[in-house]
Amino acid sequence: MDSQYVNKFFGELIYCSDWVPEWELAERLGVGREEVKSIAQRLLDGGFPLEVESGSFYRLSLGDDLSKASSYSSVLDSHIPFRVLYFEECSSTQDVAAKLAGEGVGEGLVVVAEEQRVGRGRLGRSWVSFRGGLWLTIVLEPPSSRVVQVLSLGLGVAVAKTLRLLYSLDAKVKWPNDVQVEGRKVSGILVEASAGERFYVLAGIGVNANNDLPDDLKESADSLKRLLGRRVSRVQLLLALLKEVDKVYSTLKRESSLRVVEEWKKFSSTIGERVRVIGFDGEYTGLAVDVDEQGGLVVETGGVRRVFYSGDVLHLR
Repeated sequence: MDSQYVNKFFGELIYCSDWVPEWELAERLGVGREEVKSIAQRLLDGGFPLEVESGSFYRLSLGDDLSKASSYSSVLDSHIPFRVLYFEECSSTQDVAAKLAGEGVGEGLVVVAEEQRVGRGRLGRSWVSFRGGLWLTIVLEPPSSRVVQVLSLGLGVAVAKTLRLLYSLDAKVKWPNDVQVEGRKVSGILVEASAGERFYVLAGIGVNANNDLPDDLKESADSLKRLLGRRVSRVQLLLALLKEVDKVYSTLKRESSLRVVEEWKKFSSTIGERVRVIGFDGEYTGLAVDVDEQGGLVVETGGVRRVFYSGDVLHLR
């Protein structure tokens, strides 16, 4: 049995929490039911957490132990060769990934930590990284530094899609790097590019999964645990997220920034809103009307259209 079918079988089940019938998997994979049984047996023999009911229903039982994610990432159906490196605790996943990327670890390394001592967000801000959240950095090597801004938007799309597919949450993206549910932040993106001879990008993603939030953040942020009324499998969340990152990244490399930007607009909570943009040269208030091909936010203010490539954005009610 070709390993690609094993990878696709595993990939199909990553998005499912309920039992999936054998005939449906056979249809999705384009193989017969006997081949599905053979693929399932290979996964079982390999120690993967596959459950089988009545001989013809399947589901994964991935749990919440992120230390096991490295053994599962090897069978992801993806273009990026993901390898998960797990830490119980570290300074920040960005710091660890930067060190290893500088040493030539290559594209696809995923640094995951239970807890970050000095997690950070955009503009040097601290990022509260309590246990129970999903904190990770992916090392990527895009073709050009010009796509970094759009890559940041694309990663937000990947997170939003993952939350919609896994949990049916109405996740939206807020320019430049937030993912929101019901107007509250559940995820943030931090993309940092290298400045040396070796060009690489550190794609940092933080998701409030099963972690508790400090009191001072409860008005502006939220967690999946509170939204769903239950804990989630962070292993399932991580693997599904990596698959969505792979799709966005492949689109960015294969086609153009415009395709990623157009997809971002479909999930945007910012376009069409009155906003205040706080940039390095001052504050501007106006209507967010578009995002350009480079990922810049276009704001109509005082009869003039301005394009912002950095800054904080507040939605005005």
